[in-house]
Amino acid sequence: MNPDGKGIKYLLLLLISVLIISCKGWGEYYPGYRHLTTFDSQDTASQYKIEIFARIPDSFDEENLPLILTIERPGGSLYNDTITLPVRMDMIPYTGVKTGRWRDMKWGYRTGVVLAERGKWKFYINNNLSVTKKGCSGAMGVIISKL
Repeated sequence: MNPDGKGIKYLLLLLISVLIISCKGWGEYYPGYRHLTTFDSQDTASQYKIEIFARIPDSFDEENLPLILTIERPGGSLYNDTITLPVRMDMIPYTGVKTGRWRDMKWGYRTGVVLAERGKWKFYINNNLSVTKKGCSGAMGVIISKL
């Protein structure tokens, strides 16, 4: 470090900048943003369970989370599914964590799926803007587990 303290000042400025950037938009979601999960499948004979997870702000007061799931196969073909997931905890068996700011939730999507093509599968999730304009999630994705 410099004896005149410039190095410490730069380090402090960097740390403050990172803190500000990381907190910006905390607890918000911008409609239309696409969350991407990738899965590299080399086993075309096994079956998988596919689940969807979302981190929902406690302030979200809707009963359902309307989403569009787009699945891109390694060969490039697309499959779109419009889904509505219940988010009221009295409507579903709640398997998430409630932290006071977020509710981490998970739903079963498909069980016994065979990924018949080898390569990188892409799973995109975004708000169904034809149903809602309200932001609803801080993070979303797909969990793929081998059965």
